[in-house]
Amino acid sequence: MSSVSKALHRYATLTAAATFLLLIAGGLVTSTDSGLAVPDWPLAYGMWFPPMVGGILFEHGHRMIAAVVGLMIMGLAVWLRRSEPRAWVRRMGDAAVAAVILQALLGGATVLLMLPPQISIAHACLGQLVFCLVVLIAVAVSSSQRDTARSELPQRLCVVIACVALGLNFLLILGGLGMFHATLTLPGIAGIVLALGMAVDANVLIFERMREELKLGRTIRQVINNGYDRAFSAILDSNLTTVLAAFLLFQFGTGPIRGFAVTTVIGLTA
Repeated sequence: MSSVSKALHRYATLTAAATFLLLIAGGLVTSTDSGLAVPDWPLAYGMWFPPMVGGILFEHGHRMIAAVVGLMIMGLAVWLRRSEPRAWVRRMGDAAVAAVILQALLGGATVLLMLPPQISIAHACLGQLVFCLVVLIAVAVSSSQRDTARSELPQRLCVVIACVALGLNFLLILGGLGMFHATLTLPGIAGIVLALGMAVDANVLIFERMREELKLGRTIRQVINNGYDRAFSAILDSNLTTVLAAFLLFQFGTGPIRGFAVTTVIGLTA
């Protein structure tokens, strides 16, 4: 691995860490109810650097971190364009830039339109998508992935994608519970565990089908397409059966049983 590639990997990792810090800053804005502490955008009370007191510290601090992260992601995309030979990695960099620009516009619209729920939710979800893209880029430019032969399946990247998808599934479950104003109980936690366990099982099925296709000498694109196609029917059957059982539990059960059914259905449909 050349010194340029090592530097690119370190920069991508630093960008991923900065993006995670941005998510934390955004969470602080929400938890402190500081979303409208600065009522204008892109300036703050007509200034670039207003007094950082009260809610302004969280809201404008979030904007400043977002600006730095946006510039870092743009720099990463330019670096990928100049030194990365793999087209799909370059496209992920371009997608991250487009997503972070849209993220900034949604953030401005959230403030100017007085925190509409739809735009606020889209703003929050897109931030997580940007983080996932940057993490995938950091993994893709690592030495282990560059050294992987074209005929081999990049296993570490597959593991990262599966873990990111599982984390997003968990976040969507929590979002669904919040939308229904549900209270999380022990049966509800059991339903979440069941849904996440079925998601892991689906990943195992897909990866095993991909291994079988790889042994047949297929190309990477064929391996991925056939792996998903061959596993789809089994995954769909198990999910539909579980949703039907959860519906019956909700229909004829009471109290905690219904909570288990709700979290299970939300988890499977997320």
